Amino acid sequence: MIGYYLITLPAGEKNQLEIISSAYLKQKTLRRICPVVVGIAKGYDEALLLVQRIVSEVYEETGTARVREYLEERIGRTGK
Repeated sequence: MIGYYLITLPAGEKNQLEIISSAYLKQKTLRRICPVVVGIAKGYDEALLLVQRIVSEVYEETGTARVREYLEERIGRTGK
């Protein structure tokens, strides 16, 4: 689905979230190692707005910007 973006938990330890094009999923190798998807948006601008919304909701809920930690806890992952 060209033009769609996935909001994912990042592979590395430093980032909170990543935005990747759904076009990457056309590659079989990447599909097998696809990170946890926490949102889908049509267009990059909408993806940015979705990330902003996720961060705002996490801040309102926890008083922190620990987005990754919060989402991992909600989906039952330790991230390690």
